[in-house]
Amino acid sequence: MHRTSIRSIAASILAVGVVVAGFFGPSPAADAEAPAVAERTWGVEGVMPSASNNFNSPAWALHNVGDVMYVGGKFTTITSGPGGQDVNQPALGAFDARTGDHIPSFTPNVQGGSVFAIASSPDGSRLFVAGDFTSIDGVPDTAGLAALNPATGAVDPTWRASLERPWTDDPAVARALDVSKGWLYVGGTFTHVRSGSSRQQHIRVARVDLATGRPDAAFDPVVSGGGIWDIDPSPDGSRLYLAGFFSTVNGDAQHGDRFAAVQTSDGELVPGLAPFEPNLDITGRQYAVAATDDKVFVAGEEHMVQVLDGDTLARENVYFTGSPQFVNDWALFGGGDYQALTVVGDTVYAGCHCWSYHLNPATGAQLFPTVTPPAGDWTPVRGIAAYDAETGEHLPEKTFDLSGTSGVWAIEAAGDDCLWAGGALTQSGGSWIGNVAQFCEGGEPLDVERPSTPTGLRRDASGLDSISLRWTSSSDNLGVTGYEIYRSTDGTFGDLVGTRSVEDAAAGTTWIDTETEAGADYSYAVKAVDAAGNRSWRSNIVTLGLEVTDSERPSAPTGLRAEGSGLEINLTWNASTDNVGVASYQILRSTDGTVGDVIATVTGTTFADTGTDADQTYTYAVKAVDAANNASWRSNLSTATTAPGADTERPTAPVGLQASRDDGRVDLTWTPSSDNIGVASYQVIRMAGGTLGPVEATVDGTSATLEGLAPGEHQFTVRAVDAAGNTSWRANIVIVTVP
Repeated sequence: MHRTSIRSIAASILAVGVVVAGFFGPSPAADAEAPAVAERTWGVEGVMPSASNNFNSPAWALHNVGDVMYVGGKFTTITSGPGGQDVNQPALGAFDARTGDHIPSFTPNVQGGSVFAIASSPDGSRLFVAGDFTSIDGVPDTAGLAALNPATGAVDPTWRASLERPWTDDPAVARALDVSKGWLYVGGTFTHVRSGSSRQQHIRVARVDLATGRPDAAFDPVVSGGGIWDIDPSPDGSRLYLAGFFSTVNGDAQHGDRFAAVQTSDGELVPGLAPFEPNLDITGRQYAVAATDDKVFVAGEEHMVQVLDGDTLARENVYFTGSPQFVNDWALFGGGDYQALTVVGDTVYAGCHCWSYHLNPATGAQLFPTVTPPAGDWTPVRGIAAYDAETGEHLPEKTFDLSGTSGVWAIEAAGDDCLWAGGALTQSGGSWIGNVAQFCEGGEPLDVERPSTPTGLRRDASGLDSISLRWTSSSDNLGVTGYEIYRSTDGTFGDLVGTRSVEDAAAGTTWIDTETEAGADYSYAVKAVDAAGNRSWRSNIVTLGLEVTDSERPSAPTGLRAEGSGLEINLTWNASTDNVGVASYQILRSTDGTVGDVIATVTGTTFADTGTDADQTYTYAVKAVDAANNASWRSNLSTATTAPGADTERPTAPVGLQASRDDGRVDLTWTPSSDNIGVASYQVIRMAGGTLGPVEATVDGTSATLEGLAPGEHQFTVRAVDAAGNTSWRANIVIVTVP
């Protein structure tokens, strides 16, 4: 997945470059007139055979650097169209990002395979390409991954990293590249990464130094059961999202089946996240993933895009392609898989081989079988769908006009006003496009800059039946035209409830909400809008209620009693009274015998505290609160202790595993592990095909001797075990050859 900085591409279209297709206008299903095609067009044709990819798509990768758009894939020829000029240059080419003209000075010699992913260094001085090729221009150690001169396509002699797969005759392949925080992340189907004389084992995903190509041994997730098709770092760089056809990550099938999130610090799965669920009756691969500040989009073989919460990965929405005309197998016969995702400013574009309808189900985040179509909104889709990057909502007004076979496999923005799509694409508006389409805005440059975020949202005044808001104004490159006010009743970013024009300078940053009720709290946020329709990010959220005249405290709760039951502590107390009425009770807790902090709010006179630690003493108090938010004095204090808990903590992994050989005898040594209670033993394990094999020996100390080994190569690792049976992660792998 690749993200760019432009925020929108408008509706007017100029026919230039590779081809300009119908952009943001009605699809052919709505009887739109397709735009004219430029007289001179360039594209790519032909499909090379591939042992790692059976999809017959000529174009697979797009990447923009400055004024150049690089196109990678399985194509055999760069062409200017039927009867035009053909250039015998397979797998990788360069085009003018604005006009679409072929750039003949870029002449890489990709040998033995295809290019499936392209990235670049932040300064644009290196172009990284990945695929299943055996070399670039015959240069050693350029199999599957290489750095090129972006002007000529020659191999960069100062950077080396290549991919290997020594346990099989199948080629190593990389399908995804992404740059983040000084690292180049690589995903695909491979087992080792070589850089110069160094070779490290990395199963299907790795990261290498942007400056040298040297792999990072500290980042070592183990992905099993199938390959990776796409990767995307989170915007803050702390997570790497994986999508593909794998079944486990670090041995975890619940959080590592076809989609996973790993920590970039150490490659471990991010803890505490919701497990990913594929569609109900198809469990195919996930082709693409894209992360924004608030959401994670996952696209795949179930004709489906899932929108997940950016923090927890809980599913928030699901979109399908299909056709309401088919009562049975509606999704299979009318739709197509989503295969590419790209973030462009505040829009996420999803490519697919879908040529019928897009479904926004009425039930939101629920999954559906492909046999019975759910209720919802059906809108036309022709190869690309668009979604709001902040809310995850479908944007049906952004439509495209494409035709093809296996559809769109890559999307990339160029500059402020062009969007490119590549794949197996035959036509747009009835015109030949050579598997690469370019959508551009003509005329003057677009205004794509957001206004600044409104700040200081606060209560201006309020009475018994209204709430008045005030905020600090925003700025914009061309000028703010107004503000939008959003409201919810649950403390989150809510729905649009009002607007304010800046024509009245005195009132432009104020708004009065008259649709309010006594006793209710409302959460507000504001966005600025400019003349081009660009919206700022939301302001701070402020929660307010109506002013009330009740200032009397409820009576203090009495008779508080805390009783422990295992890891749960149950509280009961006597109800309070109030002149108007008690609305709720605040539960306060500490571990030092004091009153403590509020941990929960309930409406009844009982509470079960399940958020406790084992063998811990807690002190509780309760306060009553009325509708005017008057709080009582606290109740009496009551104390209870939880039961002791089981040891579930892993020992640390052994480090520094080394091996020495004497004829058929091998001596292993390592640095000891640590544990919260204590390490009981160490297991010496034989590695088999990159995975943990049988336990060869169990020892108490930090050394082991293995005798009687057969001639040949042997791979071993070690893990620690504590008294509760918790095992550490494995140590590094040592390879010993017995003559």
